[in-house]
Amino acid sequence: MTCQRRPGSLGFERQDAKTYAEWGVDYLKAGSLRWDAWLQPLEDIVMGEEDPWIWGPEIANSWRTTDVFNKLSDVDGACSPCSMLDILDRQVVITQYAGPGGFNDPDMLEIGNGGMTYEEYKSHFTFWAALKSPLIIGCDVRDMTKEIFDILTAPEVIAVNQDPLGKSIRLVKRNHNIGTELWIGPLSSGDLVAVLFNRNTTPQSLTVSWSSDLFIPDTTKLLIRDLWERTDLGFYDYQYTVNDIPGHGVVMLKFSERL
Repeated sequence: MTCQRRPGSLGFERQDAKTYAEWGVDYLKAGSLRWDAWLQPLEDIVMGEEDPWIWGPEIANSWRTTDVFNKLSDVDGACSPCSMLDILDRQVVITQYAGPGGFNDPDMLEIGNGGMTYEEYKSHFTFWAALKSPLIIGCDVRDMTKEIFDILTAPEVIAVNQDPLGKSIRLVKRNHNIGTELWIGPLSSGDLVAVLFNRNTTPQSLTVSWSSDLFIPDTTKLLIRDLWERTDLGFYDYQYTVNDIPGHGVVMLKFSERL
């Protein structure tokens, strides 16, 4: 039994590792204090501690950056590191380390495991995709609802995650008074992807400025596409405002100079 009271491998690490290897499992997520027991049966292993995003790229393609989590925020004070917002905040200073051949891993997806609302699940998936985190489903796929399935298979959001440029979004601006954040990142096509996030519980508005946020001339005509709605919103210059971002919700946009 694990510390979270789930079936574990304590005392059977070598046997279980050998079994997984015989089954041809190509990726095993094992949270274990007995890492040495997993080494011998498995040819390749991902492991890291002590700021692995700094030294990890020389020996690995991915590294964990945070602790486990199971909810959006620490509303009861029971476990601040266990919240999605805490984990997201810890990514702010390491986004530059994510790139082709090496990616930050803020842990598996908790979508479908309870503890969050629909909008919070969307926010969670949006950020993990745009941060270029490995998208490892953490819920029981046998019991997922259509709503959860639709989030986990959102094609244009996944396309951002799989973009060959491999560059993470980064925090561009944050309004502490109303709880909004703007994250921007580049794509291999030359387009830009933006995540507009509302930490507040009530709907908020957020404006993307060409000059101060995208660092392009105000007169540039950009086609804006909503990646969750999979809808073109039209051509705009100077700035674009999104109204009524849901509480704890996101809007994910792509900015392009061409059709």
